[in-house]
Parts: sequence; structure tokens; C-alpha cells
Amino acid sequence: MSTATVLRTTVLPRTSARANALLVVGGVVFLSLMAQVAWQPKGWPVPITGQTLGVLIIGTSFGATLGVVTFALYLAAGALGAPIFSQAHHGFSVLTGPTGGYLIGMLLTAFVTGKLAERKWDTKVPSALLQMIIGEVLIFVPGVLVLAAYYSMPLSAAIENGFTKFVGVEAIKIVFAGLLMPTTWSLVKYIKQIGRAHV
Repeated sequence: MSTATVLRTTVLPRTSARANALLVVGGVVFLSLMAQVAWQPKGWPVPITGQTLGVLIIGTSFGATLGVVTFALYLAAGALGAPIFSQAHHGFSVLTGPTGGYLIGMLLTAFVTGKLAERKWDTKVPSALLQMIIGEVLIFVPGVLVLAAYYSMPLSAAIENGFTKFVGVEAIKIVFAGLLMPTTWSLVKYIKQIGRAHV
């Protein structure tokens, strides 16, 4: 696993292989629960879910390598039959279906947000917000392209149905994650300073 300093390695600096495995499993459970926070308005081909927020948090806090491993295991478990995709869907058909592009985009997001976290983007609000925007773009670009190809719809219609309708909700997720990570870093540093002061 990557030894680059991210939130995970700062909180747990001496993580063993077993501990990393537990983190991965915990991450899969977290993503599975976030995927069930879902709402699909009538006529919408893609549901609104907590999945995108979940992958932003996992990729950023775990780092690129562990983030990708976690999301890849989530995809594999869901494809093999675990009802952990959005609205308890499962099976390989989900990955090849109309929303499969979003899942592939989330795998890319886990890697890129993890890499940016390794460069400390998540420690300051401006760069953290930009990091989350990049993560969202990486989710929605392949998502919209696959949606257009699956339904043979014009790209403009795919953008409307697969991106534009989600802008408001995703903006809230970006702001939440972009504030959460720097705040968490500040809290962790404060706790460590207190600990050193009492040594």
C-alpha cells in the first residue's frame, strides 16, 4: 500500500496489512450504505445517490492505492451478486448498464482524489473544493457518455438527463466534502498537538 501521507496514514501511522484490510472492508460497507441513500425522480434514468459523496471521502482520506482497492472491491462484490449498488441492485449487468459509466468514473475519482490528497490538496478549503470538483467531473464525464451510448440519445439529452439535473445536489456534496476534509485535518492536528503537549 502507498506510504504517502494522507489522512489515513496520519491518523493510523503504523497500519499493518491486517488493519489495511479492515479499512478496505469498512470502506466497502460505507460505500454500500451511501449507495442506498438514493432517490430516483419519475422519468430520471439515473438516481440521485450518496455514492458520489462516499467515493470523494474514501479516495481523499484513504489515498490513491487504498482508495482504488476499496472501490474495486466494492465493484467486484456488487458484480458478483452482493446487493450493494444503488437501490440494492447487483450483478455484472449494472456495470454494463446505463449507469455503469458513473461507477467506472468513481473508480477513476478514487485514484485521482487520492493522488491529490497525497499532495495535500485536502488540507486547505480552496484546493479541497477544487479537488472535489475534479472528482465529480471524472464521475460525470464517463457517466454521461455511457448513458448516451446505451440509450442512443443525443449527447445534449444525455448531458441534460445525466448531469444538468444533478448540478444542485452535487454542488452541495462538493461543498460538504470540501469543508469536511480540511476541518478534519485541523481537528487531527489539534489533537496531536495536545497529545505532544502532555507527553
